[in-house]
Amino acid sequence: MNSLLKKWDEFWFSRFDPISASVFRVFLGTLIVVFYIAIFPNWERFYSADGIMSLDPKTLLFINQWSVFSWTEGVLSIKDYWWLGFFSAIAFTVGFKTRLATIILYVLQTSMNNRDWFIMNGEDHIFRMLLFYSCFAPLSFSFSLDNYFRKKDLEKKGLKENRELPFVWTVRLMQINIALIYIISLPNKLTDDIAWINGEAIYWTMANNMWSHQMFVEYFYKWDCLLSKIFTYGTIFVEGLFPILVWIRKTKLISIIVITSFQLGIAVLIPNITFFTLSMVCSFWVYMPPDVTRTLLKKYFPKLSSME
Repeated sequence: MNSLLKKWDEFWFSRFDPISASVFRVFLGTLIVVFYIAIFPNWERFYSADGIMSLDPKTLLFINQWSVFSWTEGVLSIKDYWWLGFFSAIAFTVGFKTRLATIILYVLQTSMNNRDWFIMNGEDHIFRMLLFYSCFAPLSFSFSLDNYFRKKDLEKKGLKENRELPFVWTVRLMQINIALIYIISLPNKLTDDIAWINGEAIYWTMANNMWSHQMFVEYFYKWDCLLSKIFTYGTIFVEGLFPILVWIRKTKLISIIVITSFQLGIAVLIPNITFFTLSMVCSFWVYMPPDVTRTLLKKYFPKLSSME
């Protein structure tokens, strides 16, 4: 029992090197900045009181209770919130007032999700989940303006840096939630659609003009749907094993590489879910071993590595 309790304590409350969490912040923040730029032309159409949701007054009455957009109706313009979110995303990316920027982004994302259910996509849920945990995580420990200004302040005071490494529990929660996405979604796929059982799921995806670019569709049907079966069962294999292998030291890195390649492939082949797949790719950095992250940075981004 003592051994079990010790492992439990190490899993949740050991101290860890948060360099990978800091890189995760940079990638996620960059993606959110691009997301705000992409949504700018339709921002008012999606989230203003006289936009899409005005077509469904009954729904609007409920969601108004859970959106900051509604609480400040007539006080702040809906466009003001776009600017607030855009600059908060930039601040989050560069690590300036990181905690405050994260909280603002989380509140805005929650308000967006509750304001317009008709345009919600996978990335909206992933952004909100990642931002929620990021409110508590040590994301500004490295590669941030907060860390830079802290060091400068210590230099002025003639003090030496003596920082304790943070506890890992906030990142553990994020890791578990990411793994649960696959643990929950895979059984749903297998029970809801027979195409995942007979191997035709990828063929039907590639043949759909909404869910693919319809490239090489005929090859996914030839030879008794052989290519479709390879990709369909490969998807089941990758999504099923990732939540297990990512916790094992010897298989952690290869599982991250495989699942990242898998999600990037989806981003290339399937339109309309690009932000979702890239948000998942960003999230995988919270699993990355710190020594691997540090090696990659020294090799490919030596200037950034020197700023740690």
